[in-house]
Amino acid sequence: MHVFVNGEDPPLPQPAGAFDLILVGSVFTHLAEGWSSWLLELRRLLSDDGLLVVTFTNTGLSFPLEEAEWHDGWDEDRIGMHVFNSGATWNEGGPAIYHSTWWIEAHWGRAFELLHLQPVGWGFRPGSLYGQGIAVMRRRGGDLTPKDLERVEPDEPREVEALRYSLRNSRLETAFRRREAEHLSGLVDSERRTLGSKLAAQRKRLARERRERRRRLRRRERAEKEARAYRRSLSWRLTAPVRTLVRVAAAGVPVGRAPRVRSLRPALVQSLRRRLR
Repeated sequence: MHVFVNGEDPPLPQPAGAFDLILVGSVFTHLAEGWSSWLLELRRLLSDDGLLVVTFTNTGLSFPLEEAEWHDGWDEDRIGMHVFNSGATWNEGGPAIYHSTWWIEAHWGRAFELLHLQPVGWGFRPGSLYGQGIAVMRRRGGDLTPKDLERVEPDEPREVEALRYSLRNSRLETAFRRREAEHLSGLVDSERRTLGSKLAAQRKRLARERRERRRRLRRRERAEKEARAYRRSLSWRLTAPVRTLVRVAAAGVPVGRAPRVRSLRPALVQSLRRRLR
């Protein structure tokens, strides 16, 4: 097995005629642009008797067209090569490409001999009406350009009708996406107003809390300033032994173990304890 990664556009890093079999699964079902260049590149890589197997989307996966409220639904004669969800990003799966079998015969058939064309059943049991279709092809000779594959098939009235169909549904999709965008924009604006109101209320609450905190800090600073001034006063220093004695008596610490009061008489300590009780 020889593995390599290709770029978004051809060519591939392989010589001409390098493969006897090329299987392309669910690729041309998403290529709105560049499909003709890729078909010719795969044709270049096939050997003379090589086979190219390509999957495409037909009636087996047409339910998105039927379910989309803005789409006209499936019509084999008017699909041609039809782009659905053209504005979808690759993260969303990209656009979905639908092919009528007559269109494949007309356009892909210019570069390949169609050996087998099956509109549904890829990946399902035989007889299933679901899944992608399969085209089994062998290369034709001649020099071709992407424009040769893209040009409208002469004397095929369904070509023009398919172009009208695609244009009409593209307009319908554009109008639908615009309404959808306006609706989402309205929801975003409503949510923005709601969040703005909540944010304003939160800001007011925070402002009140900050003012209250500043008031508490100022009161605390004033109290600490007064306490420092009081501790430096003469009366505070003179009464320090008494305060120590009161704390010792309240805690029930024996006089012999109390700091700075070992010389005090036990009778005085007992008297103070009784008064504190």
